[in-house]
Amino acid sequence: MEVHLVIHLDGSEIKAIDQKLSTLIRKVETMSDALQSRIDALTAEVEEGQTVVQSAVTLIGGIKQQIADAVAAAQSAGVPQESLAALDALVTRLDTENKALAEAVAANTDASGEQPAA
Repeated sequence: MEVHLVIHLDGSEIKAIDQKLSTLIRKVETMSDALQSRIDALTAEVEEGQTVVQSAVTLIGGIKQQIADAVAAAQSAGVPQESLAALDALVTRLDTENKALAEAVAANTDASGEQPAA
């Protein structure tokens, strides 16, 4: 047994369906645009965060090197090691903090360099 269904629509019904479809399409496009804006904003925040982290790593490394250079110059000038112990401890602390920051970044970044999904 076969059943055939034939629907006849007049012009006003077709126009109403077309208007509803157009409204749905606009809503989907609006939602898509809003989602893309949020993705773009989040991407910018992540990139800014990576820049800040790299700046912090560079800053800590630079300070560490400046202190190490100052200690070496002081030692060359004959300053006793006991007088430089606090600076040596500071260099060690900066090195530890720099490594901890680098490890934290590495732990939250996959092999491709992308932040893992939350």
